[in-house]
Amino acid sequence: MCAQTQKQESENKNNAETARALQLRKRQLIAMRQNQTQENAESPVSKVGAKFTAQALKFSWLNLIDSFGLTLIYINFHFLGKYIAGSNLFSDFGEEWLPKTASEAMPGKGGGAPKWFEIIALFLLDFILIILVLFALIIIFTPALIVVGIIS
Repeated sequence: MCAQTQKQESENKNNAETARALQLRKRQLIAMRQNQTQENAESPVSKVGAKFTAQALKFSWLNLIDSFGLTLIYINFHFLGKYIAGSNLFSDFGEEWLPKTASEAMPGKGGGAPKWFEIIALFLLDFILIILVLFALIIIFTPALIVVGIIS
């Protein structure tokens, strides 16, 4: 019996040490992630990337009609990269319309009105695109369904 209790005590000590080691490792990982996000937010690469993507976003908006809506692909990619993935390489919506001195003085402050106007315009254009695609599919497949006899 005595050997069995000693074995249980040693297992309990090992479990406690393992739990402490896991908690310490978890704290270290959290601290490392916080440091990485702070470094990424202040890195020169993200600043240059944000300036570049701001110009690309402005170019995409200005050439939306000329490209027959193909630049909407990049605008949606930019939205996903900035607001869904949270990447610092993409500028905020609305920043590309600010003068260079204002955007340098207030990085990350895209302004309320241009930002929300762009987001609402993007959602509206996406909605219109979905309606057009559905309409085209209906036009394409309705004659085939009539021939097959599904629709009388």
